[in-house]
Amino acid sequence: MSLDPQGFILTLPFADVQPAFQAVIDDALAHLSADYRDSLHSVYLYGSVASGNAVEGESDLDLCLIFRHSPDRAQQNSMADLKKALAVKHPVVSKVDFDIGTLNEARAPENSLSWGFWLKHHCRCLYGQDLSVLFGLYRPSRALAWAINRDVTEVLSEYATRLSRASQPWQQRPLQRAAARKLIRATNMLRKDSDTDWPRSLEEHVERFVARYPAREAAMAFFFAESQAPRATAEAFILQLNDFRRWLTQQLG
Repeated sequence: MSLDPQGFILTLPFADVQPAFQAVIDDALAHLSADYRDSLHSVYLYGSVASGNAVEGESDLDLCLIFRHSPDRAQQNSMADLKKALAVKHPVVSKVDFDIGTLNEARAPENSLSWGFWLKHHCRCLYGQDLSVLFGLYRPSRALAWAINRDVTEVLSEYATRLSRASQPWQQRPLQRAAARKLIRATNMLRKDSDTDWPRSLEEHVERFVARYPAREAAMAFFFAESQAPRATAEAFILQLNDFRRWLTQQLG
């Protein structure tokens, strides 16, 4: 799964941006480079748009923003407004997400397994100095899986809270989709030190998990369906999410 002949995890394959998504990318870069010119170090594309397999009207635009210093409250608020404005102006994407970090965080040796791996294997630089060149290729490891998913308990709990407060389906569906995807990818933390494979797609994560935990196949099928086209009520989803989160926490010890 997702390894080159030397056993390294594959990097993001080069793919031209699908024409339908170019305008929203250009618009985002124009605003970001103008509004945060003095503090923004670099911008990276990741996710399905970066891979060239995004679906119009369904896929998110995922951008990683590296700042020279942590954005202040006013900048955080303006970026939140920008995400909403871009999604409204460009309905070709379901929403816009910014994954935000600082230059010191990205370059810190202790973050090599998190930021280093993410930039090297999942991102494509669109603006500024490409930090991915600072890192070598990575091999599969349990430590790597833990580093990139270490926030899973807190993130899933936050999704449950936000879902409980969302009153409309159009607010709930994106949260369910994002939570399901986070949960599925986090199951890679259950790998053994001796495992040499590395799942990349959601389908690969599901296949790998079910092979090892067949008793949880129904739960995983539920979350995979929600990761594609959410249909469960928010209440039903929260129950399933909290149940799986507790089980996962127990398994991780």
